[in-house]
Amino acid sequence: MMRTMKIVVVALLALVLAAMLLPGCGGGGGGGGTRTITIGEINDLTGAGSSAMQYLHFALQDVIRQYNDEGLIPGVKIKLVTYDDRADPARAIPGYDWCKQQGAKAVVPGYAHVTETLKPFAETDKVPLFAQAPTLSMLEDPKWVFGLSEPGELDIQTLLKWISENDWDYSKGIPKIGFAGWSESNTIAFGDGIIEYCQAHPDEFDCVAKVYGPEGIFNWSGYLDSLKGCDFVFCGAPAGGYIIKQFTEKGYHTTFIGGAGQGSFVRFLAEMDGWAALDGMLSTFPAGWWSETSPVINQAKELLQKYRAGEAEDIMASGNCYQGGMQSAYVVLEILRNAIVEVGPENLDGQAIYNAAVNYKTEGTIWEGRPQWGFTETHRYIVGAEEVYEWSAEKKDLIMASNGWVPLVEQP
Repeated sequence: MMRTMKIVVVALLALVLAAMLLPGCGGGGGGGGTRTITIGEINDLTGAGSSAMQYLHFALQDVIRQYNDEGLIPGVKIKLVTYDDRADPARAIPGYDWCKQQGAKAVVPGYAHVTETLKPFAETDKVPLFAQAPTLSMLEDPKWVFGLSEPGELDIQTLLKWISENDWDYSKGIPKIGFAGWSESNTIAFGDGIIEYCQAHPDEFDCVAKVYGPEGIFNWSGYLDSLKGCDFVFCGAPAGGYIIKQFTEKGYHTTFIGGAGQGSFVRFLAEMDGWAALDGMLSTFPAGWWSETSPVINQAKELLQKYRAGEAEDIMASGNCYQGGMQSAYVVLEILRNAIVEVGPENLDGQAIYNAAVNYKTEGTIWEGRPQWGFTETHRYIVGAEEVYEWSAEKKDLIMASNGWVPLVEQP
């Protein structure tokens, strides 16, 4: 009798263990028939740009929490694993390897240099990269890269075109423009965009100064004399805070301009430079500003109240990184959902995500009020239009200058 009971117990234990090892069950991917899908993130949480980049991370976290809490991908829980690259280019490959070891099916890099470094590895491994900071150079032959915002070159060219049509009196002559920033991939993309635009439109702007400093330097005093007399000066973020401060301390005057990344450092720039120095600065935003009433802004505020109520005011005061990151996160999560619907969670791999990505088009309530955007096999940046904002010392805030969306200039 005892021998029979032991056999029964052993058999039951074997059945339980086998069930736990089945996909979707307790040991395989979460309990209750739910499968866990992992995506990786390589972001700067403690380095030079972390004061803004952390909010991209928060937004991705919160959108994933929303999808999981509301069951927006039935039978699936999304898990985020994040590697802190500390803005150190040498940590890109270790971060990628770590994400793969955690089982990541796709990776979201924060900095442009990370995506550029990982591009050949992603192609070999068939791991889609969803780049927060795309450049035209990384998208010339895009392979497994998808840009979650507009390339820096087109971002600044869109602003220059808008300035030439709306913000400069050509009776004063052709405006002189210069740019300054760290010698890193994203800032270089903006600089290349300025040079290319000026060469193509010599009757609109004259590029007279190009200033690149070593990545991470904060003392720009020896670099800035060539920018004296410029009507417009582009400053790459986050170095722009130090550039603006030291430029104005020299007694020089200009209208500063910047791309979407500049709005991520609103509090940093205001505290470092003061609103008087920032007055009249022009920046482009692809996801709006907190004072707007739009689906993206409304959704960002709802997520903040739901998941970060105690930090909401502080996050909004920091700049526009959270709402921009939220918009990007929805693109990634919707692509994952479309891929899972197509092949099933048990068959999800990088190729399935890639296939869903190249067929993705923006749909849903947060995209209302703008043209439909999307990816194809050759078109790999999602943003198709921007708004232009002016920094106001009087209001200590940003106000829309473009009166609506400005279509992104066409890729050359």
